[in-house]
Amino acid sequence: MTEEQPNPDKDIRVTPQQAQIAIAAALPIHVAEAKDQAGPLIDALENGGYTELTGVIRRIWDGERDYAALRQGLDEEDAATVSLILDAVNDPRDLQKLLEASEKLSQSEHDHGEGHHHGHDHHHGEEGDHFSPQHAKVLLTAAIPAHHPETRSKAEPLLASMEGSGHTALPAAIRRIWDGERDSTALTQGLEKEDAFFIGIVLHAVEDEKFLEGLMKAADGPA
Repeated sequence: MTEEQPNPDKDIRVTPQQAQIAIAAALPIHVAEAKDQAGPLIDALENGGYTELTGVIRRIWDGERDYAALRQGLDEEDAATVSLILDAVNDPRDLQKLLEASEKLSQSEHDHGEGHHHGHDHHHGEEGDHFSPQHAKVLLTAAIPAHHPETRSKAEPLLASMEGSGHTALPAAIRRIWDGERDSTALTQGLEKEDAFFIGIVLHAVEDEKFLEGLMKAADGPA
């Protein structure tokens, strides 16, 4: 797991992944169209093992707001994520703070050299241009060969580096996407939670041209 870092606005600690999940969960409450964007990512989280948390997110989407009831059965990390979601749901200013915190945490990862293959920076609108440049490039490397098979040879070194560090299941899932598979449930079967989240974002990039274009813009941004 990524080392926890302090949230500058709350008396809790938040990881980049917690911030990303909270944004994906809270944004559809304020922007109805965002649910179409967040749905596949929440599905990927569920398939990756976050079944209790994603169940709570759907209850929030259905209108439930009682933190004590929502956090029942959750571990401390997931309960903290639910607290972040409810704050962002109840006050758009908290959502904005969460967006800003996510950007800072992502940049901190990049500055400390931790931005390897787990580029899970979730985008908070309809395009993918709010990812850090390094993470956007990793996502593009995984997604583009699905549409342009001739680029596959250029992407293979990335998968080889993942395999060399012991992450064999994730490269196998990416190659299945390149071969045309799109079923997130099948693709995330047996993956670790973070890898399932990554596959969800890659699928989103493969299936949504506007999101893919946003990633390209992000990849060209300042490093």
